[in-house]
Amino acid sequence: MEDKKAKILVVDDEPDVVDTLKHFLSRKGYDVIGALSGEEALHILEKEKTDLILLDIMMPGIKGGEVARILKEKYPRIKIIIITGYPNELENLSKEHLLDGSFIKPVNISQLYNKLIETLSQKEMPVVDLKSKK
Repeated sequence: MEDKKAKILVVDDEPDVVDTLKHFLSRKGYDVIGALSGEEALHILEKEKTDLILLDIMMPGIKGGEVARILKEKYPRIKIIIITGYPNELENLSKEHLLDGSFIKPVNISQLYNKLIETLSQKEMPVVDLKSKK
């Protein structure tokens, strides 16, 4: 993200987590939206272009892992950083290449911020069709 700050969607069923991250990232100049469920996040994404999602895994309704799968299918350019208290859940998501980063709660906000900056600065890798090369 060159000169403009990214739009970030924070998704967690704990309102305190959403509020804390929204406040912190807004003060850093980011445009931040909060959602308290996977369903709410998907509804927001139908209307709002988002650059990165901070996503909890264990939530009522649609779990974060399913939200990540839907995102990678419908919005493949959105970066996803998982924040969870359940590290066992990360293995499958990592194997499916659904994550751009992950953190185990409680999160060190400085480390999260550094990862967020790193993730947003990564360029999209062009898709190369290896079968067509001779």
